[in-house]
Amino acid sequence: MLTEGRHIFGTLHELGLPDGLIDLVRELYHGCTTAVHATDRVTAEIPIWSGVRQGYPLSPIIFSLDTEMLLRAMAVSSGGLDLYSQKLSVLAYTDDLILLAPDATQLQQMLDVTSEVARWMGLHFNVTKCASLHIDGRQNSHILDSTLMIQGQARHEPPPYPWA
Repeated sequence: MLTEGRHIFGTLHELGLPDGLIDLVRELYHGCTTAVHATDRVTAEIPIWSGVRQGYPLSPIIFSLDTEMLLRAMAVSSGGLDLYSQKLSVLAYTDDLILLAPDATQLQQMLDVTSEVARWMGLHFNVTKCASLHIDGRQNSHILDSTLMIQGQARHEPPPYPWA
């Protein structure tokens, strides 16, 4: 996931952070640049327009808060699995997300909600790094072919998988 910097501030506002704190974060993100140090020279400054600032102690917190809006949207969507009377719809670790649904239709609905919220936030999913595993214990093969849409792009996972 890659987030556009300007959307971070809207997300922080939606989460109810005080305006003073949002202004402080905005100041930290204003005019960010980087340069590439080669063996014998340094490039001109390159403006950074997206993502969280690398190396800043506040960056993991900002990224987590920014991602929280997406996780909340996924948690209230129609998908999810019932596990010991609890609905489990998403697993998240850093910038990796796992959506859980009882069938491909509900998973696609979750992806649609996730894609819409991600667009609002300025998040872009790298569809080439996305995968799906469609398992049905009632079928002989157990692993089914599925094509899912992620932010308007088709992601096709044909079986067999290496572990199948």
